Amino acid sequence: MSFYDLNKLSERELIGQFILESRGIGAFLSYTDCQIIENWIRAAKGDTDLILFLLSKKLGKTKEESPTTYRSLKFFEKKILLEIRNSQTKLS
Repeated sequence: MSFYDLNKLSERELIGQFILESRGIGAFLSYTDCQIIENWIRAAKGDTDLILFLLSKKLGKTKEESPTTYRSLKFFEKKILLEIRNSQTKLS
C-alpha cells in the first residue's frame, strides 16, 4: 500500500516507490539506484509502464529466489537496459 498519491509522482518517484514497495524493505533508494532509474527512463524515452513491467518480472523472480536478500539496482541495470532496447526494435 502506498502512502503517496501515485498520480502526482514524477516518473522517477513512481518507479522508486514501486521498487521500495516490491522489496518490502527500506525507506529510500541510494544515489546510484536513482541514477540507474534515470538511465532507464532516458533509454525507454519516458515509457514508465515498460520499465515497471520489466522490473516487476525481475524483482518478482529475485524475491521468490531469496526473499530476504536486497539487491542493488546495479544488479539489474544492464539486463533492464537490454530489454528496453529489445522492446524498441521493430519487427520486420
